[in-house]
Amino acid sequence: MKKIISAIRKIRLRVFWAVVGAIVLVIVYSLYSDASSNRIQCGTNQGVMSYLVLRSIEPAPNQIKSGLSIMPFNPKDDSLEVDTVTRGPSSNILYYDSVFIAPSSGKEVEAGNSSNQPWKINLWYSSHPFWYPFEEYLMNVKIDFRKNGRVATLNLTAFDRVDQATIAKCTHGYSFDGASTDPNGFTLVLRRHLFIRFTAIILYAVAVLFLFYIWKRENASQLFASSLGYVVALWGIRGVIVGPTNLFPTIIDFLTLILYLAVVAILIHRWLIDLDRPEHQNPNLVEQ
Repeated sequence: MKKIISAIRKIRLRVFWAVVGAIVLVIVYSLYSDASSNRIQCGTNQGVMSYLVLRSIEPAPNQIKSGLSIMPFNPKDDSLEVDTVTRGPSSNILYYDSVFIAPSSGKEVEAGNSSNQPWKINLWYSSHPFWYPFEEYLMNVKIDFRKNGRVATLNLTAFDRVDQATIAKCTHGYSFDGASTDPNGFTLVLRRHLFIRFTAIILYAVAVLFLFYIWKRENASQLFASSLGYVVALWGIRGVIVGPTNLFPTIIDFLTLILYLAVVAILIHRWLIDLDRPEHQNPNLVEQ
């Protein structure tokens, strides 16, 4: 029996350290993935060279500030209009919201001479910020570029300069229309850094485990001290995950509130149990 117990303990320790090692590997992978996700090729590798730089997310108007460059671009013969595309009541109806039309400067812009570029563009996006940091920012963009009146296919490369987000996808076509034939229609998806998402999962999983540890505390004074430290740590975890993002409420706030209420419920539960103990009752009633 002793050998069996000893073997179980060894297996338990090995499993524990295997889990720790897996978590470390996941963290290292997330850091590597975030560092290498700042550039992505969209669609075909053939066509007119173009570059889209995503700079910042503006939650209030649901826009992403961006810069677009197309080389070469001749304002005398070429035209450019950028639209964000949404689906209408049926799949064959699309709404185009024009966000930019190339100005006519009267000067040809050759490769190596980008004095009039990049053009500043604000792209509309759709998102569900409540699910931060697991939400995504979706954009359906049409870049209507024409040379001498004819549609010219773009070789688009997207660059990520957005804080706390990376380009997860940039593909040809629209997210709601996989059979789109528009040569310059693109779907762009931004997500929060993988490291932030993994950190949120790990920290809140540990917070749940510590909740069970607090539940098992017998001494009332130790329980109060542990609960107080737990509440402070919860708001610290929230601050680390949310950071400078101006989003409220989110799933992080919801989880924090639930854990906060859970630890308060444990305190009240233990207090009610202590009231039923003889030493906390009226001595006269105890003697009777």
